[in-house]
Amino acid sequence: MTDRWQWVDAFREANIPTAVLMNMPEDDFKKYSRFLIDAGIAPVNYLNTVEDKDPEQEELDKIIEESKRIKEKNDKSQFSDYRYNPKGICESIYDVNSSPKRNEENEVKKQSDIPKAYVWDEDNVEESNKMLSKLQESQYKEFEAEQLKKQAEEEKIRIEKLKQNYNDQISQSNRMDIKRENIEKYENLPPEPEDGKPMAILLPDNTRIARKCNVFDDAKDIFTIVEGQKMMYEKDDSMKKFKIIFGINNEMKRDIPLNEQGINGRTLFKVLEE
Repeated sequence: MTDRWQWVDAFREANIPTAVLMNMPEDDFKKYSRFLIDAGIAPVNYLNTVEDKDPEQEELDKIIEESKRIKEKNDKSQFSDYRYNPKGICESIYDVNSSPKRNEENEVKKQSDIPKAYVWDEDNVEESNKMLSKLQESQYKEFEAEQLKKQAEEEKIRIEKLKQNYNDQISQSNRMDIKRENIEKYENLPPEPEDGKPMAILLPDNTRIARKCNVFDDAKDIFTIVEGQKMMYEKDDSMKKFKIIFGINNEMKRDIPLNEQGINGRTLFKVLEE
């Protein structure tokens, strides 16, 4: 087989990738070689003297001369029916990692599956190149549009993450403020009333807190004591949900006076986490 490496530059000038050149069947290679020579594109070695040609080159020259003779008669479209798409050829016809496919039936079938990007016209190379350029430009614009869409989606995700992080920080800050305020309220409770009734609060960790309360006041002080305990907060500083029970499963109400809830004397309040 003719050394195809000497034809690399000529095929590249015709917009045919090296991978396609190296893997196309010998018949296709000879057809393309004739076309390139007729177009005035030939490898340097071919332009050397006759003495430098090897037997295979001489055989190729004979084929070229015969091709010219036939072409002068009536064959003007030997390549006009050949559908050329470099990407389609690389992916659909030739396996660049293995030897060329020799089975003629498979070759014909695979060529029929090549996307009809444009028709390569050997008699109008300039027009064929223009069509190829338009195809490449269209593919580039499509690729560019996909990239812009991808970048827009990534930017949208990035902004959403920033918003979420900001909201999380605000929520964390708010929880910390509430916790700090509740602890300060507990630490700044007014003195116990001298005539108050003794009460006791049993926390979930069995800590007991005693305080005298006026039964005509609401239960806000009791809730302030519970909410002022650090153990009543989660690791993220959010307050644990709880309820205060007294008597036989009676739930204390924050804004109702103690006596109206049935509390008139010494009482034990139990704090239950929900």
